[in-house]
Amino acid sequence: MDLNFKIDMKNSSASYSDDLNFITRKIKNTIKLDYMYNVLMIVSIITGPLLIILIPLFFILKMLNRSKPVYLDYNFGDEDKIKYFELSEAWREISKSHLCRLVVRAENLDNNKRNAGASKSLTLQPCFITDVKQFYIKTNVDFVTIGYNKNKTQLLILPDKLYFVGAEIKCINYSDVKIEVNDVQYIEKGFVPKDAQILRHTYKHVNKDGSPDKRFSDNPKYSVCKYAGVALSSSNNVLDINIMISNADSTDKLKSYVGKYGGGV
Repeated sequence: MDLNFKIDMKNSSASYSDDLNFITRKIKNTIKLDYMYNVLMIVSIITGPLLIILIPLFFILKMLNRSKPVYLDYNFGDEDKIKYFELSEAWREISKSHLCRLVVRAENLDNNKRNAGASKSLTLQPCFITDVKQFYIKTNVDFVTIGYNKNKTQLLILPDKLYFVGAEIKCINYSDVKIEVNDVQYIEKGFVPKDAQILRHTYKHVNKDGSPDKRFSDNPKYSVCKYAGVALSSSNNVLDINIMISNADSTDKLKSYVGKYGGGV
């Protein structure tokens, strides 16, 4: 089957659903083969002289696999082109922030006096927002990728749909996506990104009036920062992520986009 797909944003063909099924299968197979060749090269190095001569072969196979990505050729009307450009630029503006982190888990705290006044404990992991191309897909448009879970999970923001690339490959309609952008306060216990706004300071052990609890000699001062929170969710539960961004002002374009279009393209 041809790996080149023409996608008309005004009028998708009747076979579009079948095309999407093939596209997701092809992406999954390309990623699996890439991983397999990487493993084979590592095993060859560890095994020693007996298999090390196979490394060039595995490398060539890996490059051949990467040379045949799915190609998506989008045909835009003027209105769709403007909307997609605004969405992409909004995410690119966010990508300039010094720190982006994914909220993995949020737990309520019983005693905020012993937790710098915080009511919740957040488990965070790094995430990135980039327009660097992905080896398994090529398009005639520049697109943004949100990567997390040590880059094992990627969310591709493409014109027709959101492509969720992880253990499974899913396509999410923009009409099913909800985007929420809010300012949040977060207590940084160490390094504070230089683009973050410090609202005030607090302490590990704090009194109700915000002053340090002098009963504790080990009572470091923390920074309470103004961050932006971007929540992305879908009605089919495929997507449910919350990203914290150090530069709260970087989300202004995304707020404006959501206000105009409600999150869809």
